[in-house]
Amino acid sequence: MFINTIFGLMAALKASWTNRQREIIQDMLEHRDNQTETAKRLNIKQPTVSKVLVTGNYYAYEEAFDTVEKALGEIG
Repeated sequence: MFINTIFGLMAALKASWTNRQREIIQDMLEHRDNQTETAKRLNIKQPTVSKVLVTGNYYAYEEAFDTVEKALGEIG
């Protein structure tokens, strides 16, 4: 039930993202590095990445993702 609740919240956050937010957030999740490197890969400026991450609630999403990953790791 705990994991399903987190997945529901993650889905709600993800559904609110614009295409641009989705692109930048997906890059951050895929590469797991910093805003500067994401900006370089996407040919944009770091403050743009920062703004997108904040408005897209990236850090809450990332924390939820990490929590689910940890919980599933403890089960298996």
